[in-house]
Amino acid sequence: GLVGSEMCIRDSYDIVAPSAWLVGHGVPAELRAGDEETVLVANAYARSEPALAVREDGSRLLLYVHDEVSKPEGRGTEIRALTGDSSGWSSVPFVLTDDVQPDYAPAVAFDGNGNGLVVWERSVLPAGITPTLNITFAQSLEITARSWLSATASWGEVVTLSANALMDHAPRLAAGFDGSVMALWETTDGVDALGASGHPLTYTYALWDGAAWSAPTAALTGLQDVLAVDVAVYSATQAALLYVRDMDGVISTTSDAELYYSLFDGSTWNAPVRLTDDAVIDASPSLAYDATGRLHLVWLRAGALVLLANSWNVANVETVRADSTEGGVLGFTLSRSP
Repeated sequence: GLVGSEMCIRDSYDIVAPSAWLVGHGVPAELRAGDEETVLVANAYARSEPALAVREDGSRLLLYVHDEVSKPEGRGTEIRALTGDSSGWSSVPFVLTDDVQPDYAPAVAFDGNGNGLVVWERSVLPAGITPTLNITFAQSLEITARSWLSATASWGEVVTLSANALMDHAPRLAAGFDGSVMALWETTDGVDALGASGHPLTYTYALWDGAAWSAPTAALTGLQDVLAVDVAVYSATQAALLYVRDMDGVISTTSDAELYYSLFDGSTWNAPVRLTDDAVIDASPSLAYDATGRLHLVWLRAGALVLLANSWNVANVETVRADSTEGGVLGFTLSRSP
């Protein structure tokens, strides 16, 4: 896996690949000459939300949101894909979607067979209605998937994973060392995206078996005031989910944000267990398994970046970087080695 900052959008709204990343992934010197970064998508949509996955052989998939300005207002956001390898990147993006249904927030991962899996948010708002930030639009959001098939070097059909009158959004993918892949997303009634009394949040998941996605199933239900989440997968029978809860439901009081975790055994998730219970800010968690199945967690705790390695005992916390406020760090991701 790779940290999210290795593909970025700069001020001019180009999607770029920094030179150091290209060196590390075998891109020839002639393709890197003259500039510290390579422009992959010029004049990109300001909310392009790029997502990158890298296969063990160096093959890459970059997904992003493109805005077709010629389409009706609010209905031009489409999903595009670029492929790459040691020789460089494709010059023409593949068009995953091309209609008047708004598409957002792509996530991408490779499975054990080298297939590229993509999930994203898609609005099924009926044609003729201009998308507006209201409950009708929120409840039109579903999770959609499409796969790049390694054996045929082609894209499969678009598949709808969720189909309900709820708000399904914020999809993410996590790949295991055995080649398994899990999709996780948030489901609410659209009234309160964080979850609230009477309007709870559910984490929904689906598993990829190498050929198809399983039916979406609730991982955790009845949650409220959830500020952040991460998920990590070791295998089809071992995964972990960790989230941050605002204990009093008042976002302005930040010292009561606490961490909870749940473990997956291949069929069920256990009830959430509270990890932290203190009077400091706990925020921005990131999870990753290593090759032996040890789970590692990093997060911001009282302004420091801390690590909990293969333990759920906060007494074992190690400081990675002191004085790392959220504004100073500007985001981080814990990633496994291949």
